[in-house]
Amino acid sequence: MSINVNDLSGLFENNQNNDPSKTRYDVKVMEEKYDDTGEKKILILQDYRDYTIEFPDELYTINSLSLHSGDRLSMSKEMYDTWFQRAYHQEYKHLSDFAFQHFSKLLENSDLILQHEAYFNIRLPFLQSLMVYVGSRSYSLGALLKSWIETDTFHLNNGTYMLSVSGSPLSGMAYYKAWCPKKKEIIYDHLNVPGKSGMSFFKEFDVLEKEHLAKNISDMIHLKTLLTDLRIPE
Repeated sequence: MSINVNDLSGLFENNQNNDPSKTRYDVKVMEEKYDDTGEKKILILQDYRDYTIEFPDELYTINSLSLHSGDRLSMSKEMYDTWFQRAYHQEYKHLSDFAFQHFSKLLENSDLILQHEAYFNIRLPFLQSLMVYVGSRSYSLGALLKSWIETDTFHLNNGTYMLSVSGSPLSGMAYYKAWCPKKKEIIYDHLNVPGKSGMSFFKEFDVLEKEHLAKNISDMIHLKTLLTDLRIPE
């Protein structure tokens, strides 16, 4: 893995004035190539997550960028967000949508997910619980599957398995997402469990989050590998 040469967070290098507007992000130049026309040079850049993009060489010159430490290119936060973060989050959303649509395939391969640390630690946008005035809790795919297998905490009386809960502790109104084995799909419905409120389930998700704090440097890259291994989509 290519780790940033700056501080241990691997994210950025602060200048002496510690001015956020001047934060610099280091990325690695992996190779240079030309586009299909053979006329425009393109740089293949890689960030601390091993995420790669194609970057027009002309922008290298226009923005007066320069290399340091041999193969490192330093860019502004604005440029990093525009070229890396935007593409990263778009691809992550695209892959997460596939994971949501093919959730049954993930469950069929739960052993693989539970045994592979990086797969276990994948956090997906739809695995997040939210309570107004309280906040949100996110937890890994592996942690949720492990809980489903080892406990009945998130087993509902309609035969479904809860993925998340959202609502308000003041009004008491709550909704949930759950996996329905009978329909083989994720359902969304109003929460109506005798003796248990949305907040009580939220507290259980809070415990789940705290029990498994390990995180991947890049969930997107490991999710991409997992979906490829499972041939999703076919």
